Amino acid sequence: MPGEGATADRPSGTPAILSVQGRPHSVQVSYLKEPCQEYVRAALEAVEDIRRSDVPGDILVFLTSQEECERAVDWIKTQDQHEDADRDGRRTGRDRRDRRDQREQREHRHQRLHAVALYAGLPTKHQLAVFEAPPRGQRKVVFATNIAETSLTIDGIVHVVDCMFARQRAFDPIAGLETSCVAPVSKASATQRSGRAGRVRPGFAFRLCTKAAYDALGDADVPEIQRSDLTQTVLRLKGLGIDNLLQFAWMAPPPSEMLVRSLESLYALGALGDDARLTDSVGRYMTEFVEIDPRLARCVLAAWNLNCVYEVVTIASMLHVRHVWSPGGKKSREARSQFAVKEGDLVTYLNVWRGWEQNRRSPKWAYKNYIWHKSLCRAQEIRNEMLQTVARLKRQSPPDDPVFSGCSLDCLRDNVLLRKDLASAEVEERIANARRALAAGLFLDAAELETSRTTTQGQPIYRLLRERGDGTGGDGDITIHRDSVVFSDDADRPTAQQPATICFYDAQQTETGIETRLVHPVEASWLADSGYFHFGRRERF
Repeated sequence: MPGEGATADRPSGTPAILSVQGRPHSVQVSYLKEPCQEYVRAALEAVEDIRRSDVPGDILVFLTSQEECERAVDWIKTQDQHEDADRDGRRTGRDRRDRRDQREQREHRHQRLHAVALYAGLPTKHQLAVFEAPPRGQRKVVFATNIAETSLTIDGIVHVVDCMFARQRAFDPIAGLETSCVAPVSKASATQRSGRAGRVRPGFAFRLCTKAAYDALGDADVPEIQRSDLTQTVLRLKGLGIDNLLQFAWMAPPPSEMLVRSLESLYALGALGDDARLTDSVGRYMTEFVEIDPRLARCVLAAWNLNCVYEVVTIASMLHVRHVWSPGGKKSREARSQFAVKEGDLVTYLNVWRGWEQNRRSPKWAYKNYIWHKSLCRAQEIRNEMLQTVARLKRQSPPDDPVFSGCSLDCLRDNVLLRKDLASAEVEERIANARRALAAGLFLDAAELETSRTTTQGQPIYRLLRERGDGTGGDGDITIHRDSVVFSDDADRPTAQQPATICFYDAQQTETGIETRLVHPVEASWLADSGYFHFGRRERF
């Protein structure tokens, strides 16, 4: 309808409101009578109950992570294999079957499940499998993360099983650590998920919580700006000349503790001075890297004087895209071990990039080695943009600028990653410089080995180094995820062989503590050079 007061010659300043009436089908929502202890097991039990029912239609199950989706798919496939083996055993020695047995077997085949997974890190080829019709006589069940909540609609879905949880990024301003944790969804998200069952016909939604627990949920999700690390946002605002952040007109004002922690992090990185304003060299330069994490921008600036720009820019671009390795369980880990080096996951990325370049960026090579080709293509775009930014900053910098005084622009014209004439000593020196440059930006998330403690599985435990926001010492146990190249399956391996000090880039909250996949072993002296004051314990270095 047109805005009020609008005429043919003079439109109104009030925007017009268009309303399109949707036609969703009815969805019958069910709840648990008692709370469940393990929502993955409860979801699988719900799938089995739906399988035995007489109501046709495919099933969509909402879980929280890639690991849970893959585990659920494996469980369904294993159950089908066991049932096939049992049926074959009953068939042994029988030459004839009566009609009743044949009818039961036909009904059983009709209820067989075709399980597929769907999550953000899945290759496109596997993602498209969720839209394909299941084999004849089978019912499709899709185990998905919240990517299936709003991003797409799968035809044939009649039943939705909602675990009522989702994985999201959350920042703890006291510990100064951003992790990926599992949190309850809001009522709005639960409604959106149940609506997936009513797209093509009347459907059924099974929420794995009690009605009282659902009523206690929030009406909407917490805005991301109120639960995320604001370091990059604060740096952008500072670059725009906005210094008074407390009086800035936020659409959803974040907690003041998060703003204070972001200012402290930028100060430790050298982007802010004592007056909380951008420094003329490091701070102004870091604002030019608008797409990447400020920690990675600091690594790139530190790499110039250490003559390892190509190496650090390559690693930073691959850290930015996050999803580099394709899922594949044991086979994926075996392929990953071909590129692994003792210097950690970040330096391992250099071997991946070198192999991709030497094989002419072949998608087949990437698929064979369980590497996500699209991520490398995106990393290449980011890498080229960063190299162009570094070259422009070098040309614009004064001759006595301490950030760009180490080498000339000629170092950007030589792709050292593909050169074969470099001596091994020179290669080792460049790798050591790259590791040190990475520590210049990642020292905010540093941890030291607890030599007297291990997990129940014999894995080493690390403890955060920097102070908490309340002034106490470092808090929080850090363990290494099995997907990291630093992880060891040997529980008898002595802790003396583990890196004494590490930096990490990505972490996730688990039931036992914090796990990290991207581990960068460093020397303690590098942390002292980069930001010892941030830990409050200079004498330790």
